[in-house]
Amino acid sequence: IKSYLEQWNMNITIVGEEAGKAWAIKLCRSIYSKGTQALLAELIKATEYFQVTDIVLDSFEKTWFLDGFTNEVECLIKSTRTHLQRRKDEIDYTIKMLEKDGIPAYMCKSTSKVFRLLEDEYNVSYNKDNDK
Repeated sequence: IKSYLEQWNMNITIVGEEAGKAWAIKLCRSIYSKGTQALLAELIKATEYFQVTDIVLDSFEKTWFLDGFTNEVECLIKSTRTHLQRRKDEIDYTIKMLEKDGIPAYMCKSTSKVFRLLEDEYNVSYNKDNDK
């Protein structure tokens, strides 16, 4: 099948003998790609409201993925456990700021929920006052 599909310039990679592995790869990639698209949409809505879009995007340009995507992921995953409380508090304050100004914070709320789940997984306590 691979050689048949490659005649139409399709880049085919065999990922294993198990059925469904390619589909799982596609959907796992979607977690990042679709989640990032939604996150960026929320980010741009907020930065446009506060008229800081260029400054925020420029700051990401200067600080993200400088050592490549994989290194960035590894760094973020390692630092999550250490800085989880601070990151959760910061996203909760972000939610409050956005909601105060009538800006939807769907992705921020989801991020807060994920951080809460990680707190349980890592057995880290958090300030329940931020849940109000």
